[in-house]
Amino acid sequence: MQHDQSEGKLAGGVVTMINKFLVRLTALTALLLGFNVSAIYFLLVVLLLNTHHRDIFGW
Repeated sequence: MQHDQSEGKLAGGVVTMINKFLVRLTALTALLLGFNVSAIYFLLVVLLLNTHHRDIFGW
């Protein structure tokens, strides 16, 4: 069997897309919880913005 390099790149791209989606979903959920439940959730949003700004904004 021959290993195809494009399969690894494709799987890596899917993992990257899932990671970006999860980071954005978590930040949005924490932002909504910050408005509706407790302001302490804004700290999670700030932490995510500082550590995953490339995943959230794409730059």
